[in-house]
Amino acid sequence: MMKHSRTNRPTSLVSRRADSLAWLIIVAFITTVAYCAVLRGSPSHPPGGPVLQDIRITGMDFTPSSIEVDSSTPVVLRITNDDSREHNLKLGSGFTGPIYPGDSVVFDFGTFESDTQGWCTKAGHKAMGMVYDVFVRE
Repeated sequence: MMKHSRTNRPTSLVSRRADSLAWLIIVAFITTVAYCAVLRGSPSHPPGGPVLQDIRITGMDFTPSSIEVDSSTPVVLRITNDDSREHNLKLGSGFTGPIYPGDSVVFDFGTFESDTQGWCTKAGHKAMGMVYDVFVRE
């Protein structure tokens, strides 16, 4: 009578299990990468909930200088002034007031029905390109 030990399994069975495991790992990896790409590509918020975007001021620039949202999505900005001068942001009907060097403010600008451009209201800053755009998806 022939005994089968664990080490004497046919290699095709072991090979099939290894192939299945390898494919399972590959599918899990691709799924994880795709999920992370989706998360990085869009703001994290519930449908219709606010979008919080971090903005940094350096020189005469808001970075990033724009956001794209649905018309039902409130725009909330956390603005940090890394410049040596006072700045602000007027966007739609919202106005942050002064943002002093080294300070941060969080401001809810509400929703926008159409594309809107905001700017720093300090003398000459808008003319020097210190603008921020909200693009509304249709």
